[in-house]
Amino acid sequence: MKPLSPTDQLFLWLEKRQQPMHVGGLQIFSFPEDAPDDYVSKLAEQLRNDTEVTAPFNQRLDSRLAQPVWVHDDHLDLA
Repeated sequence: MKPLSPTDQLFLWLEKRQQPMHVGGLQIFSFPEDAPDDYVSKLAEQLRNDTEVTAPFNQRLDSRLAQPVWVHDDHLDLA
């Protein structure tokens, strides 16, 4: 259990549906020049088989004593 930093708490408090405070990104990928016809399906299967999730992506936001904290998520659903 790790408390949120004051900055993170402020962003969480200020974020609203009309005023999002999060950031998104767009990445454009291209196929390798020598990619076989089943490249995408093999890549998808490889990604499905790799189920190890590391911090901070294995955590979820919770509240303890009205204080937002990060806790380890034992029931993370990758699907």
